[in-house]
Amino acid sequence: MRKLTVIIAALILSLLAFVPALSAERTLMQELLLPKKDMCLLLAKNCLDNSSAIQQRIERLQEEINKGNLVYTEDELNILRKRLDDANKALEFFFNEGA
Repeated sequence: MRKLTVIIAALILSLLAFVPALSAERTLMQELLLPKKDMCLLLAKNCLDNSSAIQQRIERLQEEINKGNLVYTEDELNILRKRLDDANKALEFFFNEGA
C-alpha cells in the first residue's frame, strides 16, 4: 500500500511539473501566430533604418495602426496615430514649402 502511495505521489509531482511547460508552449504559439508590434515606430527602438523616407514611414504607420487592438493597446494606437499625423504634416510641408 505504501509503495502505491509513493507511485501516485510521484505521478502527481511529475504532472505538476509538466503543466507549466504546456502553458509556456501555448504562450509561445500565440506569440508566433499574432502579428508583431513595430517597436521602431512606437518607441524608436530596434530601428534598422532611421533614414527611411517619409512616405515609407507613413505606409508603415498605417499598416501598424491597421493591426489594431489585436497587437496594440489603445494608448499605443494613439501614439501611432499621432506619429502618423506628424509624418503627414511633414510630407505636406515638404511638398508645399519645397524643403
